[in-house]
Amino acid sequence: MNPLPVAGAHPPVAESFAKQRNDLVAASAPTFGITVFAVTALYALSQWIMRPAQLRGALTLYLLQLAIPLVNAGLMRTPLRRHAQMVVLDAELSYTACLTAQLLIPETNTSATIVFLCLKLMATALFFPWSARLQYVSAGVTVALYWTCLLVTGRPYDEAPRSHHYVAIAIAAVLSAAGATRADRLRRDLFQHDAEREELLSRLQLILDHMPIGCIINDAEFRYTYWNAAAEQLFGYRFDEVRGKHPFDVITPKSQHQGVREALRRMETEHVVVSARSQNVTRDGRLIVCEWNSAPLRRRDGTFVGLLSMCQDVTVRQRDEEEKQVLLEELRAANRLKSDFVATMSHELRTPLNVILGYHDLLQEQAFGALGDEQAAVLRRMRQSAVELLELINATLDVSRLESGRVEVEKHRLSVGDVIAQVNAETRELQDKPGVHVEWRIDPELPPVYSDAAKLKIILKNLVSNALKFTEAGSVVVSAHERDGGVEMQVTDTGVGIAAEALPIIFEPFRQIGESPTRQHGGVGLGLYIVRRLVDMIGATLDVESEPGRGTTFRVWVPSALDESAVIVDTAQQ
Repeated sequence: MNPLPVAGAHPPVAESFAKQRNDLVAASAPTFGITVFAVTALYALSQWIMRPAQLRGALTLYLLQLAIPLVNAGLMRTPLRRHAQMVVLDAELSYTACLTAQLLIPETNTSATIVFLCLKLMATALFFPWSARLQYVSAGVTVALYWTCLLVTGRPYDEAPRSHHYVAIAIAAVLSAAGATRADRLRRDLFQHDAEREELLSRLQLILDHMPIGCIINDAEFRYTYWNAAAEQLFGYRFDEVRGKHPFDVITPKSQHQGVREALRRMETEHVVVSARSQNVTRDGRLIVCEWNSAPLRRRDGTFVGLLSMCQDVTVRQRDEEEKQVLLEELRAANRLKSDFVATMSHELRTPLNVILGYHDLLQEQAFGALGDEQAAVLRRMRQSAVELLELINATLDVSRLESGRVEVEKHRLSVGDVIAQVNAETRELQDKPGVHVEWRIDPELPPVYSDAAKLKIILKNLVSNALKFTEAGSVVVSAHERDGGVEMQVTDTGVGIAAEALPIIFEPFRQIGESPTRQHGGVGLGLYIVRRLVDMIGATLDVESEPGRGTTFRVWVPSALDESAVIVDTAQQ
Protein backbone atom coordinates (compact mmCIF):
# COMPACT_ATOMS: atom_id res chain seq x y z
CA MET A 1 0.00 0.00 0.00
CA ASN A 2 1.06 3.60 -0.49
CA PRO A 3 2.31 5.01 2.83
CA LEU A 4 -0.45 7.51 3.32
CA PRO A 5 -1.46 8.14 6.96
CA VAL A 6 -3.34 5.16 8.36
CA ALA A 7 -6.88 5.88 9.44
CA GLY A 8 -7.69 5.36 13.06
CA ALA A 9 -8.63 7.01 16.31
CA HIS A 10 -6.84 10.30 17.01
CA PRO A 11 -6.33 11.86 20.46
CA PRO A 12 -7.84 15.28 21.16
CA VAL A 13 -6.09 18.13 19.36
CA ALA A 14 -5.04 19.89 22.60
CA GLU A 15 -3.44 16.73 23.96
CA SER A 16 -1.70 16.00 20.68
CA PHE A 17 -0.46 19.58 20.40
CA ALA A 18 0.93 19.50 23.96
CA LYS A 19 2.81 16.30 23.19
CA GLN A 20 4.15 17.66 19.93
CA ARG A 21 5.25 20.88 21.62
CA ASN A 22 7.07 18.93 24.33
CA ASP A 23 8.80 16.87 21.63
CA LEU A 24 9.79 20.04 19.77
CA VAL A 25 11.22 21.56 22.95
CA ALA A 26 13.18 18.37 23.63
CA ALA A 27 14.49 18.34 20.07
CA SER A 28 15.36 22.06 20.12
CA ALA A 29 16.95 22.13 23.57
CA PRO A 30 20.40 20.77 22.55
CA THR A 31 20.76 23.24 19.66
CA PHE A 32 19.48 26.11 21.76
CA GLY A 33 21.80 25.09 24.61
CA ILE A 34 24.86 25.00 22.37
CA THR A 35 23.94 28.44 21.05
CA VAL A 36 23.65 29.82 24.58
CA PHE A 37 26.93 28.15 25.55
CA ALA A 38 28.69 29.71 22.54
CA VAL A 39 27.30 33.20 23.16
CA THR A 40 28.20 33.02 26.86
CA ALA A 41 31.69 31.79 26.08
CA LEU A 42 32.26 34.61 23.58
CA TYR A 43 31.01 37.17 26.07
CA ALA A 44 33.26 35.75 28.80
CA LEU A 45 36.21 35.84 26.40
CA SER A 46 35.50 39.49 25.61
CA GLN A 47 35.35 40.24 29.33
CA TRP A 48 38.65 38.44 29.91
CA ILE A 49 40.22 40.63 27.23
CA MET A 50 38.50 43.91 28.04
CA ARG A 51 37.75 43.64 31.79
CA PRO A 52 39.70 40.81 33.39
CA ALA A 53 38.89 42.04 36.91
CA GLN A 54 35.18 41.58 36.30
CA LEU A 55 35.77 38.10 34.90
CA ARG A 56 37.81 37.06 37.91
CA GLY A 57 35.13 38.37 40.28
CA ALA A 58 32.31 36.54 38.46
CA LEU A 59 34.26 33.47 37.32
CA THR A 60 32.10 31.06 39.32
CA LEU A 61 28.93 32.54 37.84
CA TYR A 62 30.36 32.35 34.31
CA LEU A 63 31.27 28.70 34.82
CA LEU A 64 27.73 27.98 36.03
CA GLN A 65 26.30 29.80 32.99
CA LEU A 66 28.46 27.64 30.73
CA ALA A 67 27.53 24.44 32.54
CA ILE A 68 23.76 24.99 32.67
CA PRO A 69 23.02 24.66 28.87
CA LEU A 70 25.31 21.62 28.62
CA VAL A 71 23.63 19.89 31.54
CA ASN A 72 20.22 20.75 30.08
CA ALA A 73 21.18 19.23 26.73
CA GLY A 74 22.33 16.09 28.52
CA LEU A 75 19.06 15.77 30.43
CA MET A 76 17.19 15.61 27.11
CA ARG A 77 18.70 12.14 26.65
CA THR A 78 17.19 10.88 29.91
CA PRO A 79 13.59 9.99 30.90
CA LEU A 80 13.23 13.64 31.93
CA ARG A 81 12.78 14.30 28.22
CA ARG A 82 9.07 13.60 28.79
CA HIS A 83 9.02 16.81 30.87
CA ALA A 84 11.25 18.79 28.55
CA GLN A 85 9.46 22.12 29.00
CA MET A 86 9.85 22.12 32.78
CA VAL A 87 13.49 21.00 32.56
CA VAL A 88 14.25 23.81 30.11
CA LEU A 89 12.37 26.33 32.29
CA ASP A 90 14.48 25.31 35.31
CA ALA A 91 17.64 25.68 33.25
CA GLU A 92 16.54 29.03 31.87
CA LEU A 93 15.70 30.42 35.32
CA SER A 94 18.99 29.12 36.72
CA TYR A 95 20.88 30.81 33.90
CA THR A 96 18.97 34.06 34.50
CA ALA A 97 19.74 33.91 38.23
CA CYS A 98 23.48 33.55 37.50
CA LEU A 99 23.33 36.40 34.99
CA THR A 100 21.53 38.82 37.32
CA ALA A 101 23.71 37.76 40.28
CA GLN A 102 26.67 39.32 38.45
CA LEU A 103 25.13 42.70 39.29
CA LEU A 104 26.18 42.05 42.88
CA ILE A 105 29.80 42.31 41.72
CA PRO A 106 30.86 45.99 41.53
CA GLU A 107 32.86 45.49 38.31
CA THR A 108 29.80 44.21 36.37
CA ASN A 109 28.50 46.52 33.61
CA THR A 110 24.78 47.12 34.21
CA SER A 111 24.04 48.18 30.62
CA ALA A 112 25.62 45.03 29.19
CA THR A 113 23.62 42.90 31.60
CA ILE A 114 20.27 44.44 30.67
CA VAL A 115 21.04 44.11 26.97
CA PHE A 116 21.89 40.44 27.53
CA LEU A 117 18.66 39.88 29.49
CA CYS A 118 16.50 41.63 26.87
CA LEU A 119 18.04 39.55 24.08
CA LYS A 120 17.38 36.40 26.12
CA LEU A 121 13.72 37.34 26.61
CA MET A 122 13.15 38.07 22.93
CA ALA A 123 15.04 35.01 21.70
CA THR A 124 13.13 32.54 23.86
CA ALA A 125 9.81 34.17 22.91
CA LEU A 126 10.37 34.07 19.16
CA PHE A 127 12.58 31.05 18.56
CA PHE A 128 11.89 28.59 21.35
CA PRO A 129 8.72 26.45 20.87
CA TRP A 130 7.58 26.27 24.47
CA SER A 131 4.25 27.28 25.97
CA ALA A 132 3.40 30.97 26.22
CA ARG A 133 2.70 30.43 29.93
CA LEU A 134 6.30 29.38 30.51
CA GLN A 135 7.42 32.52 28.71
CA TYR A 136 5.26 34.54 31.12
CA VAL A 137 6.99 32.82 34.06
CA SER A 138 10.43 33.38 32.56
CA ALA A 139 9.73 37.06 31.86
CA GLY A 140 8.27 37.68 35.31
CA VAL A 141 11.16 35.97 37.15
CA THR A 142 13.72 37.80 34.98
CA VAL A 143 12.20 41.21 35.76
CA ALA A 144 11.89 40.36 39.46
CA LEU A 145 15.54 39.19 39.76
CA TYR A 146 16.85 42.17 37.83
CA TRP A 147 14.88 44.72 39.82
CA THR A 148 15.87 43.03 43.09
CA CYS A 149 19.56 43.20 42.22
CA LEU A 150 19.22 46.85 41.23
CA LEU A 151 17.51 47.67 44.50
CA VAL A 152 20.06 45.74 46.58
CA THR A 153 23.07 47.31 44.89
CA GLY A 154 21.59 50.71 44.24
CA ARG A 155 22.54 50.48 40.57
CA PRO A 156 22.71 52.49 38.49
CA TYR A 157 23.99 55.35 40.53
CA ASP A 158 22.69 58.13 38.31
CA GLU A 159 18.99 58.91 38.74
CA ALA A 160 18.09 59.30 35.07
CA PRO A 161 19.56 55.99 33.80
CA ARG A 162 18.03 54.15 36.75
CA SER A 163 14.45 54.69 35.51
CA HIS A 164 15.51 53.61 32.03
CA HIS A 165 16.86 50.33 33.36
CA TYR A 166 13.68 49.61 35.28
CA VAL A 167 11.41 50.44 32.34
CA ALA A 168 13.51 48.80 29.61
CA ILE A 169 13.47 45.34 31.17
CA ALA A 170 9.72 45.64 31.80
CA ILE A 171 9.07 46.60 28.16
CA ALA A 172 11.22 43.69 26.97
CA ALA A 173 9.26 41.32 29.23
CA VAL A 174 5.89 42.56 27.92
CA LEU A 175 7.02 42.32 24.29
CA SER A 176 8.43 38.84 24.84
CA ALA A 177 5.16 37.71 26.43
CA ALA A 178 3.16 39.14 23.52
CA GLY A 179 5.51 37.57 21.00
CA ALA A 180 5.35 34.20 22.73
CA THR A 181 1.55 34.36 22.77
CA ARG A 182 1.44 35.11 19.06
CA ALA A 183 4.02 32.47 18.19
CA ASP A 184 2.25 29.87 20.31
CA ARG A 185 -1.08 30.64 18.64
CA LEU A 186 0.47 30.35 15.19
CA ARG A 187 2.04 27.03 16.11
CA ARG A 188 -1.30 25.81 17.47
CA ASP A 189 -3.15 26.90 14.30
CA LEU A 190 -0.54 25.22 12.12
CA PHE A 191 -0.83 22.05 14.17
CA GLN A 192 -4.64 22.19 13.89
CA HIS A 193 -4.33 22.54 10.12
CA ASP A 194 -1.90 19.64 9.94
CA ALA A 195 -4.16 17.53 12.16
CA GLU A 196 -7.16 18.21 9.94
CA ARG A 197 -5.10 17.45 6.85
CA GLU A 198 -3.91 14.21 8.43
CA GLU A 199 -7.49 13.28 9.30
CA LEU A 200 -8.61 13.94 5.73
CA LEU A 201 -5.72 11.89 4.40
CA SER A 202 -6.63 9.12 6.81
CA ARG A 203 -10.22 9.08 5.61
CA LEU A 204 -9.09 9.17 2.00
CA GLN A 205 -6.74 6.28 2.73
CA LEU A 206 -9.59 4.31 4.30
CA ILE A 207 -11.89 5.00 1.34
CA LEU A 208 -9.31 4.12 -1.29
CA ASP A 209 -8.13 0.98 0.50
CA HIS A 210 -11.65 -0.40 0.75
CA MET A 211 -12.98 0.59 -2.67
CA PRO A 212 -14.28 -2.42 -4.61
CA ILE A 213 -12.59 -1.18 -7.79
CA GLY A 214 -8.93 -0.59 -8.46
CA CYS A 215 -7.54 2.82 -7.52
CA ILE A 216 -4.13 3.81 -8.86
CA ILE A 217 -2.16 7.06 -8.47
CA ASN A 218 0.75 8.01 -10.73
CA ASP A 219 3.21 10.87 -10.33
CA ALA A 220 4.07 13.48 -12.98
CA GLU A 221 6.25 10.88 -14.74
CA PHE A 222 3.31 8.43 -14.65
CA ARG A 223 5.13 6.14 -12.23
CA TYR A 224 3.05 4.35 -9.63
CA THR A 225 2.82 5.98 -6.19
CA TYR A 226 -0.33 4.26 -4.95
CA TRP A 227 -2.07 0.96 -5.69
CA ASN A 228 -4.99 -0.19 -3.52
CA ALA A 229 -6.01 -3.70 -2.52
CA ALA A 230 -8.53 -4.01 -5.36
CA ALA A 231 -5.80 -3.17 -7.88
CA GLU A 232 -3.55 -5.78 -6.29
CA GLN A 233 -6.30 -8.37 -6.66
CA LEU A 234 -7.09 -7.25 -10.21
CA PHE A 235 -3.58 -7.35 -11.64
CA GLY A 236 -1.89 -9.77 -9.22
CA TYR A 237 0.95 -7.41 -8.23
CA ARG A 238 1.61 -6.14 -4.70
CA PHE A 239 2.18 -2.41 -4.48
CA ASP A 240 5.78 -2.78 -3.37
CA GLU A 241 6.40 -4.70 -6.61
CA VAL A 242 5.20 -1.88 -8.86
CA ARG A 243 6.14 1.21 -6.82
CA GLY A 244 8.01 3.67 -9.04
CA LYS A 245 7.36 1.71 -12.23
CA HIS A 246 5.72 2.95 -15.44
CA PRO A 247 2.49 1.33 -16.71
CA PHE A 248 4.33 0.21 -19.85
CA ASP A 249 6.64 -1.85 -17.62
CA VAL A 250 3.83 -3.60 -15.74
CA ILE A 251 0.25 -3.91 -17.04
CA THR A 252 0.11 -2.29 -20.50
CA PRO A 253 0.77 -4.66 -23.42
CA LYS A 254 2.75 -3.32 -26.39
CA SER A 255 -0.35 -3.33 -28.57
CA GLN A 256 -1.87 -0.66 -26.32
CA HIS A 257 1.20 1.59 -25.93
CA GLN A 258 0.28 4.08 -28.65
CA GLY A 259 -3.28 4.60 -27.47
CA VAL A 260 -2.31 4.83 -23.79
CA ARG A 261 0.54 7.23 -24.60
CA GLU A 262 -1.87 9.54 -26.42
CA ALA A 263 -4.37 9.41 -23.53
CA LEU A 264 -1.64 10.25 -21.00
CA ARG A 265 -0.46 13.16 -23.14
CA ARG A 266 -3.98 14.56 -23.38
CA MET A 267 -4.55 14.40 -19.62
CA GLU A 268 -1.21 16.09 -18.97
CA THR A 269 -1.70 18.96 -21.42
CA GLU A 270 -5.42 19.42 -22.07
CA HIS A 271 -7.06 19.20 -18.62
CA VAL A 272 -9.33 16.36 -19.77
CA VAL A 273 -10.78 13.35 -17.97
CA VAL A 274 -10.42 10.14 -19.96
CA SER A 275 -12.86 7.23 -19.84
CA ALA A 276 -11.89 4.28 -21.98
CA ARG A 277 -11.55 0.54 -22.21
CA SER A 278 -8.23 -1.10 -22.94
CA GLN A 279 -6.51 -4.43 -22.74
CA ASN A 280 -4.20 -5.04 -19.79
CA VAL A 281 -1.98 -7.92 -18.82
CA THR A 282 -1.94 -9.48 -15.34
CA ARG A 283 1.03 -10.87 -13.48
CA ASP A 284 0.27 -14.39 -14.70
CA GLY A 285 0.13 -13.21 -18.32
CA ARG A 286 -3.64 -13.15 -18.80
CA LEU A 287 -5.11 -10.48 -21.06
CA ILE A 288 -8.11 -8.74 -19.51
CA VAL A 289 -10.26 -5.82 -20.60
CA CYS A 290 -10.36 -2.98 -18.07
CA GLU A 291 -12.57 0.07 -17.96
CA TRP A 292 -10.52 3.13 -16.93
CA ASN A 293 -11.66 6.50 -15.62
CA SER A 294 -8.62 8.73 -15.20
CA ALA A 295 -8.30 12.37 -14.14
CA PRO A 296 -5.20 14.60 -13.95
CA LEU A 297 -4.02 15.92 -10.57
CA ARG A 298 -2.88 19.54 -10.56
CA ARG A 299 -1.67 22.19 -8.17
CA ARG A 300 -3.58 25.44 -7.82
CA ASP A 301 -1.34 27.03 -10.44
CA GLY A 302 -2.28 24.29 -12.90
CA THR A 303 0.99 22.38 -12.73
CA PHE A 304 0.47 18.72 -13.57
CA VAL A 305 1.58 16.54 -10.64
CA GLY A 306 0.07 13.16 -11.38
CA LEU A 307 -2.87 11.03 -12.28
CA LEU A 308 -5.74 9.39 -10.38
CA SER A 309 -7.30 6.36 -12.07
CA MET A 310 -10.16 4.01 -11.26
CA CYS A 311 -10.27 0.68 -13.07
CA GLN A 312 -12.29 -2.51 -13.08
CA ASP A 313 -12.29 -5.75 -15.00
CA VAL A 314 -15.03 -5.72 -17.66
CA THR A 315 -13.82 -8.70 -19.67
CA VAL A 316 -16.98 -10.70 -19.05
CA ARG A 317 -19.19 -7.66 -19.58
CA GLN A 318 -17.55 -6.83 -22.90
CA ARG A 319 -17.86 -10.41 -24.07
CA ASP A 320 -21.54 -10.35 -23.15
CA GLU A 321 -22.01 -7.03 -24.94
CA GLU A 322 -20.32 -8.37 -28.06
CA GLU A 323 -22.51 -11.46 -27.97
CA LYS A 324 -25.59 -9.30 -27.48
CA GLN A 325 -24.54 -7.14 -30.41
CA VAL A 326 -24.18 -10.21 -32.62
CA LEU A 327 -27.58 -11.46 -31.49
CA LEU A 328 -29.07 -8.02 -32.08
CA GLU A 329 -27.71 -7.93 -35.62
CA GLU A 330 -29.09 -11.40 -36.23
CA LEU A 331 -32.45 -10.30 -34.81
CA ARG A 332 -32.48 -7.23 -37.03
CA ALA A 333 -31.68 -9.37 -40.05
CA ALA A 334 -34.48 -11.78 -39.12
CA ASN A 335 -36.85 -8.86 -38.60
CA ARG A 336 -35.97 -7.47 -42.02
CA LEU A 337 -36.60 -10.89 -43.56
CA LYS A 338 -39.91 -11.06 -41.70
CA SER A 339 -40.91 -7.61 -42.93
CA ASP A 340 -39.95 -8.47 -46.50
CA PHE A 341 -41.90 -11.72 -46.26
CA VAL A 342 -44.97 -9.99 -44.83
CA ALA A 343 -44.81 -7.29 -47.49
CA THR A 344 -44.49 -9.86 -50.27
CA MET A 345 -47.29 -12.03 -48.92
CA SER A 346 -49.53 -9.01 -48.40
CA HIS A 347 -49.06 -7.95 -52.01
CA GLU A 348 -49.76 -11.49 -53.17
CA LEU A 349 -52.92 -11.63 -51.06
CA ARG A 350 -54.18 -8.23 -52.13
CA THR A 351 -54.03 -9.02 -55.84
CA PRO A 352 -56.58 -11.89 -55.81
CA LEU A 353 -58.63 -10.04 -53.21
CA ASN A 354 -59.01 -7.08 -55.56
CA VAL A 355 -60.20 -9.52 -58.21
CA ILE A 356 -62.77 -10.91 -55.77
CA LEU A 357 -63.99 -7.41 -54.93
CA GLY A 358 -64.19 -6.57 -58.61
CA TYR A 359 -66.35 -9.57 -59.45
CA HIS A 360 -68.42 -8.84 -56.33
CA ASP A 361 -69.17 -5.36 -57.61
CA LEU A 362 -70.19 -6.83 -60.98
CA LEU A 363 -72.54 -9.26 -59.25
CA GLN A 364 -73.88 -6.48 -57.03
CA GLU A 365 -74.62 -4.41 -60.13
CA GLN A 366 -76.47 -7.48 -61.61
CA ALA A 367 -74.10 -7.64 -64.57
CA PHE A 368 -74.68 -11.40 -64.78
CA GLY A 369 -78.39 -11.33 -64.11
CA ALA A 370 -80.96 -10.32 -61.50
CA LEU A 371 -80.34 -11.07 -57.79
CA GLY A 372 -82.78 -12.21 -55.20
CA ASP A 373 -82.95 -10.66 -51.71
CA GLU A 374 -81.06 -13.54 -50.11
CA GLN A 375 -78.38 -13.39 -52.78
CA ALA A 376 -77.97 -9.64 -52.27
CA ALA A 377 -77.64 -10.12 -48.49
CA VAL A 378 -74.97 -12.78 -49.00
CA LEU A 379 -73.06 -10.47 -51.33
CA ARG A 380 -73.20 -7.63 -48.78
CA ARG A 381 -71.75 -9.90 -46.09
CA MET A 382 -69.15 -11.12 -48.57
CA ARG A 383 -68.11 -7.54 -49.38
CA GLN A 384 -67.94 -6.60 -45.69
CA SER A 385 -65.62 -9.53 -44.98
CA ALA A 386 -63.50 -8.80 -48.05
CA VAL A 387 -63.15 -5.12 -47.09
CA GLU A 388 -62.11 -6.10 -43.55
CA LEU A 389 -59.52 -8.47 -45.00
CA LEU A 390 -58.27 -5.74 -47.34
CA GLU A 391 -57.96 -3.30 -44.43
CA LEU A 392 -55.99 -5.91 -42.49
CA ILE A 393 -53.66 -6.44 -45.45
CA ASN A 394 -53.21 -2.68 -45.88
CA ALA A 395 -52.44 -2.28 -42.17
CA THR A 396 -49.92 -5.10 -42.38
CA LEU A 397 -48.27 -3.41 -45.35
CA ASP A 398 -48.16 -0.10 -43.48
CA VAL A 399 -46.47 -1.73 -40.48
CA SER A 400 -44.05 -3.53 -42.78
CA ARG A 401 -43.08 -0.25 -44.44
CA LEU A 402 -42.68 1.48 -41.07
CA GLU A 403 -40.39 -1.24 -39.74
CA SER A 404 -38.41 -1.73 -42.95
CA GLY A 405 -36.01 1.10 -42.09
CA ARG A 406 -36.78 4.14 -44.23
CA VAL A 407 -40.04 5.96 -44.85
CA GLU A 408 -40.38 9.21 -46.74
CA VAL A 409 -42.16 12.09 -45.07
CA GLU A 410 -43.04 14.81 -47.57
CA LYS A 411 -44.23 17.94 -45.81
CA HIS A 412 -45.90 20.74 -47.67
CA ARG A 413 -48.51 23.42 -47.16
CA LEU A 414 -51.94 21.80 -46.99
CA SER A 415 -55.52 22.33 -45.87
CA VAL A 416 -56.68 20.18 -42.98
CA GLY A 417 -60.25 20.71 -44.18
CA ASP A 418 -59.43 19.02 -47.49
CA VAL A 419 -57.87 16.03 -45.70
CA ILE A 420 -60.92 15.70 -43.45
CA ALA A 421 -63.24 15.87 -46.46
CA GLN A 422 -61.35 12.97 -48.09
CA VAL A 423 -61.63 10.92 -44.89
CA ASN A 424 -65.34 11.72 -44.72
CA ALA A 425 -65.84 10.45 -48.25
CA GLU A 426 -63.75 7.29 -47.82
CA THR A 427 -65.53 6.28 -44.60
CA ARG A 428 -69.03 6.97 -45.90
CA GLU A 429 -69.94 3.29 -45.94
CA LEU A 430 -68.78 2.86 -42.32
CA GLN A 431 -70.82 5.92 -41.27
CA ASP A 432 -74.04 4.20 -42.37
CA LYS A 433 -73.87 2.03 -39.25
CA PRO A 434 -77.36 1.71 -37.70
CA GLY A 435 -77.84 3.46 -34.34
CA VAL A 436 -74.72 5.64 -34.67
CA HIS A 437 -74.91 9.33 -35.53
CA VAL A 438 -71.76 10.84 -37.11
CA GLU A 439 -71.21 14.60 -36.90
CA TRP A 440 -68.44 16.66 -38.56
CA ARG A 441 -67.68 20.01 -36.87
CA ILE A 442 -64.94 21.64 -38.94
CA ASP A 443 -63.97 25.30 -38.39
CA PRO A 444 -64.14 26.93 -41.85
CA GLU A 445 -61.31 29.36 -40.93
CA LEU A 446 -58.65 26.73 -40.25
CA PRO A 447 -55.10 27.93 -41.01
CA PRO A 448 -52.96 25.85 -43.38
CA VAL A 449 -50.45 23.46 -41.85
CA TYR A 450 -47.14 22.04 -43.00
CA SER A 451 -47.44 18.29 -42.92
CA ASP A 452 -47.67 15.10 -44.96
CA ALA A 453 -51.20 14.86 -46.39
CA ALA A 454 -51.09 11.10 -46.98
CA LYS A 455 -49.86 10.34 -43.45
CA LEU A 456 -52.36 12.77 -41.93
CA LYS A 457 -55.23 11.10 -43.83
CA ILE A 458 -54.18 7.63 -42.60
CA ILE A 459 -54.05 8.91 -39.02
CA LEU A 460 -57.51 10.48 -39.12
CA LYS A 461 -59.05 7.60 -41.08
CA ASN A 462 -57.79 5.04 -38.54
CA LEU A 463 -59.15 7.08 -35.63
CA VAL A 464 -62.57 7.52 -37.29
CA SER A 465 -62.73 3.83 -38.23
CA ASN A 466 -61.84 2.82 -34.69
CA ALA A 467 -64.49 5.12 -33.22
CA LEU A 468 -67.19 3.70 -35.51
CA LYS A 469 -66.07 0.12 -34.93
CA PHE A 470 -66.31 0.34 -31.13
CA THR A 471 -69.51 2.41 -30.91
CA GLU A 472 -72.63 0.24 -31.02
CA ALA A 473 -75.04 3.10 -30.36
CA GLY A 474 -74.65 6.79 -29.80
CA SER A 475 -72.51 9.25 -31.69
CA VAL A 476 -69.11 9.91 -33.22
CA VAL A 477 -68.04 13.55 -33.50
CA VAL A 478 -65.11 14.64 -35.69
CA SER A 479 -64.01 18.24 -35.11
CA ALA A 480 -61.11 20.51 -36.03
CA HIS A 481 -60.14 23.95 -34.73
CA GLU A 482 -57.11 26.22 -34.39
CA ARG A 483 -55.02 25.87 -31.20
CA ASP A 484 -51.57 27.02 -30.07
CA GLY A 485 -50.17 27.83 -33.50
CA GLY A 486 -51.57 24.73 -35.15
CA VAL A 487 -54.71 22.75 -35.85
CA GLU A 488 -56.20 20.24 -33.44
CA MET A 489 -58.33 17.41 -34.86
CA GLN A 490 -60.53 15.59 -32.38
CA VAL A 491 -62.42 12.29 -32.70
CA THR A 492 -64.91 11.63 -29.88
CA ASP A 493 -67.14 8.57 -29.57
CA THR A 494 -69.64 7.23 -27.04
CA GLY A 495 -68.41 3.66 -27.38
CA VAL A 496 -67.10 1.10 -24.91
CA GLY A 497 -64.22 3.26 -23.66
CA ILE A 498 -60.81 2.21 -22.37
CA ALA A 499 -59.75 1.56 -18.77
CA ALA A 500 -57.07 3.89 -17.36
CA GLU A 501 -54.62 1.05 -16.75
CA ALA A 502 -54.91 0.01 -20.41
CA LEU A 503 -54.18 3.44 -21.92
CA PRO A 504 -50.35 3.05 -21.85
CA ILE A 505 -50.46 -0.10 -24.01
CA ILE A 506 -53.10 0.71 -26.63
CA PHE A 507 -50.44 2.06 -29.02
CA GLU A 508 -48.36 -1.12 -28.93
CA PRO A 509 -48.61 -3.44 -31.95
CA PHE A 510 -50.94 -6.45 -31.74
CA ARG A 511 -52.31 -5.31 -28.36
CA GLN A 512 -56.07 -5.64 -27.93
CA ILE A 513 -57.85 -4.31 -24.88
CA GLY A 514 -60.38 -6.74 -23.51
CA GLU A 515 -61.65 -9.87 -25.17
CA SER A 516 -65.26 -9.75 -26.22
CA PRO A 517 -65.46 -6.20 -27.69
CA THR A 518 -62.30 -6.63 -29.70
CA ARG A 519 -63.13 -10.08 -30.94
CA GLN A 520 -66.62 -8.86 -31.73
CA HIS A 521 -65.32 -6.17 -34.04
CA GLY A 522 -62.27 -7.97 -35.44
CA GLY A 523 -58.84 -6.51 -35.98
CA VAL A 524 -55.40 -7.49 -34.75
CA GLY A 525 -54.42 -4.30 -32.92
CA LEU A 526 -52.36 -2.48 -35.58
CA GLY A 527 -54.45 0.66 -36.19
CA LEU A 528 -53.43 2.71 -33.15
CA TYR A 529 -49.83 1.51 -33.43
CA ILE A 530 -49.72 2.90 -36.97
CA VAL A 531 -51.32 6.15 -35.76
CA ARG A 532 -48.70 6.57 -33.04
CA ARG A 533 -45.78 6.00 -35.41
CA LEU A 534 -47.11 8.32 -38.09
CA VAL A 535 -47.89 11.08 -35.57
CA ASP A 536 -44.29 10.97 -34.37
CA MET A 537 -42.96 10.98 -37.92
CA ILE A 538 -44.83 14.11 -39.04
CA GLY A 539 -44.02 16.03 -35.84
CA ALA A 540 -47.56 16.11 -34.49
CA THR A 541 -48.82 15.25 -30.99
CA LEU A 542 -51.40 12.71 -29.86
CA ASP A 543 -53.49 12.69 -26.67
CA VAL A 544 -56.22 10.33 -25.52
CA GLU A 545 -58.91 10.52 -22.85
CA SER A 546 -61.28 7.66 -22.12
CA GLU A 547 -63.68 6.27 -19.56
CA PRO A 548 -65.14 2.76 -19.69
CA GLY A 549 -68.81 2.88 -20.70
CA ARG A 550 -68.72 6.58 -21.64
CA GLY A 551 -66.45 6.71 -24.67
CA THR A 552 -63.07 7.89 -25.89
CA THR A 553 -61.56 11.10 -27.29
CA PHE A 554 -58.41 11.21 -29.44
CA ARG A 555 -56.74 14.57 -30.17
CA VAL A 556 -54.12 15.11 -32.87
CA TRP A 557 -52.38 18.49 -32.99
CA VAL A 558 -50.47 19.47 -36.15
CA PRO A 559 -48.19 22.56 -36.11
CA SER A 560 -48.70 25.37 -38.59
CA ALA A 561 -44.98 26.34 -38.64
CA LEU A 562 -42.67 24.62 -41.12
CA ASP A 563 -40.35 22.07 -39.51
CA GLU A 564 -36.96 22.34 -41.23
CA SER A 565 -35.97 18.80 -40.25
CA ALA A 566 -34.96 16.21 -42.83
CA VAL A 567 -37.56 14.90 -45.24
CA ILE A 568 -36.34 11.33 -44.84
CA VAL A 569 -36.98 9.79 -41.43
CA ASP A 570 -35.28 6.58 -40.33
CA THR A 571 -38.10 4.82 -38.55
CA ALA A 572 -35.81 2.00 -37.41
CA GLN A 573 -34.25 4.46 -34.96
CA GLN A 574 -37.55 5.67 -33.49
